[in-house]
Amino acid sequence: MRDSFTLDRGGHPWPHEHVTTYRTYCRGTEISMGKLCIVTINIHKGFSWGNRRFILHSLREAIRSVDADIVFLQEVVGENTARAQEHHDWPAQAQHELLADSVWKYSSYGKNAFYPDGHHGNAILSKFPIIRSEQINTSTNSFEQRGFLYCAVKI
Repeated sequence: MRDSFTLDRGGHPWPHEHVTTYRTYCRGTEISMGKLCIVTINIHKGFSWGNRRFILHSLREAIRSVDADIVFLQEVVGENTARAQEHHDWPAQAQHELLADSVWKYSSYGKNAFYPDGHHGNAILSKFPIIRSEQINTSTNSFEQRGFLYCAVKI
């Protein structure tokens, strides 16, 4: 693994004129010492700012480089048949499953928004067993679907 990775101001991992390097503070932490590394990121359904480029695979590498114990993800696509037809590198599985792969053995996904071609929501990836999860609807009107994902993790 690398000692650092680069993200632009929008959190996108590719060279850009406004690039900042962030050190990975999670490496080397030990749970037995009471330390836990948690990362949260809005992946914007796997697209760059303005939906210009599909960057899910680059995001995957950036998230992995942090070596977090638990990852909270927002705007994760569970399914989108229209986008899958538009992009040759669209994953066959849900985005959180691609991101978790072999690094985070446990995951939970909660659907927030439903549309004709699929759905998206929040996901939690964990190196520890998720013993309970619940999607909680926090929508305040019929025009916008919102929610959060609650998980209990056994450490």
